[in-house]
Amino acid sequence: MNIYTYTQPEIYLKEMLAEKKRKNPQFSLRAWARLLGMKTHTPLQLMLASKRPIPKKYIPLFGKSLNLSDEEVIYLEVMIDHQRARSEADKKKCFERMQSVRSLKLTETQEVETTEEKSSVPNLVLISNEEHTTNAYN
Repeated sequence: MNIYTYTQPEIYLKEMLAEKKRKNPQFSLRAWARLLGMKTHTPLQLMLASKRPIPKKYIPLFGKSLNLSDEEVIYLEVMIDHQRARSEADKKKCFERMQSVRSLKLTETQEVETTEEKSSVPNLVLISNEEHTTNAYN
């Protein structure tokens, strides 16, 4: 899942939990809470339900448990800053930062996908010599 398609950290984290469960049916909210160093699963459950803000101290732990790159961890932090912002000015500032990173990363992703699509399509080559003409795929 591409983190840059999200603007709300709790939705991203919920979907990542579902993905982890899909890959490993034994994985659970409680197991993830333990991996994050929580004594109980309740704080994580409240964070994913948008009933409790996500503390910044968990950002590196989420990054590690989700195998996020440094850039993705920074984007997660920006999403959390936006979620936690109290004033409209702070919310706007965080949202603009988030949007600028999103547009850059989504454009990069689309360019890579387009390049991969082009490289996976075989090219038709016409080979001709005096005796016969043959069609072949590269």
